[in-house]
Amino acid sequence: MKVAHAKDFVLSRLEHGYYTFPLKEAENAIGTGEKTQKAINRLVRQGWLFSPSRGFYVIIDPQHQSSGFLPVEWFIEDWMAHLGGRYYLGLLSAAMLHGASHQKPQQVQIVRDTEFRSVDKGPYQISFFYKKDVPDNCREQRRSPAGYFWISTPEMTAYDILRYPKACPSLDLAATVLQELGERISPDHLAALVDSETEVATLQRLGWLLDYAGWSEKTGSLAERLRSKQMAWRPMRTDLPKDGPREPKWRVIANAEIEPDL
Repeated sequence: MKVAHAKDFVLSRLEHGYYTFPLKEAENAIGTGEKTQKAINRLVRQGWLFSPSRGFYVIIDPQHQSSGFLPVEWFIEDWMAHLGGRYYLGLLSAAMLHGASHQKPQQVQIVRDTEFRSVDKGPYQISFFYKKDVPDNCREQRRSPAGYFWISTPEMTAYDILRYPKACPSLDLAATVLQELGERISPDHLAALVDSETEVATLQRLGWLLDYAGWSEKTGSLAERLRSKQMAWRPMRTDLPKDGPREPKWRVIANAEIEPDL
């Protein structure tokens, strides 16, 4: 569909329920060249558009323009399709959507199978975490007002929180999240993580921390599956001396005091 002005193109996208577009699609409708790019840049300055990566734009509809923030769930599927590869909204962002909302994350956290730089533009702080493989059994679909998107399962969310310490900077915070997230965790799905290209050391720490957070009734199957693995003694914090009580169930050394915020 050809239109005369960039704003007409944007409004037409919204009328048809779309909140994103690649630059090439805009150029097909408006025309190529410097004039088109200047018109799009003007809409960015006016708060109509946000560009999280080169050649891709998010439309900030009128109801969100006062905050200048369209929720990432509304556009993440289109954006990741534009970039290519597999992904899920994960870590603390996923934990919040699973009901662990006591600690609202300061950034959006995305796990994908291709490395990508963080985004820090205006109200958007988006961090990416690399995972070599992103199989379907570690994620599930959710619906937003703009369509569907992928989110990590509760079990993979819990695992990732221990796997990527930069995403969850303290064990106090991790324990707080697990206290709320534990309600959504399936013992069988938790145990199945053993066969999902996961790290045994991280599973040991996760099992110990879930017990500590009050969810020992969820961890029995995981502990049983881990007995078939070679488990070395692992400290909860790798940056501290390996001094502290030893928990034989997980072969974990409790070398740090952990204080959940609940």
